[in-house]
Amino acid sequence: MTGVAQLLSDEGLGVFATSGTYPNDQWAIFLGLTPDKPDRAITLMTYPVEDNDLTSVITGVQLRFRGTRDPREVENQSDAVFDLLHNRSHYRVNGIPVNLSWRQSGAWMGQDANQRIERVENFYLRTERESPHLKL
Repeated sequence: MTGVAQLLSDEGLGVFATSGTYPNDQWAIFLGLTPDKPDRAITLMTYPVEDNDLTSVITGVQLRFRGTRDPREVENQSDAVFDLLHNRSHYRVNGIPVNLSWRQSGAWMGQDANQRIERVENFYLRTERESPHLKL
């Protein structure tokens, strides 16, 4: 998750700050939980998709977008992430080789209690990962 968050930040799609301080006028990038502020937030969570007996695995990364009350803002930001990650190949995140990433699904979630628009996008990353029992 940290590597994808850093990639989004490096490409100007948000601010990933381990200090927890974020400007109100930019998209904040979080891992795991989404705090109430700031309004514009991208939260990343990972989940296993395919772990077989090889070193090639597929990990899902769910990105939860929360914007203001304007749905175009969330749509534009999710489109920018799509442009960055969909069908991207042969790159590294946090030292882990990613052979290919693609968007698998996405959906509007409606509005939160403060009427801010929310959307999720699920990207799959095919990576090469060592395990204690298999070596690259």
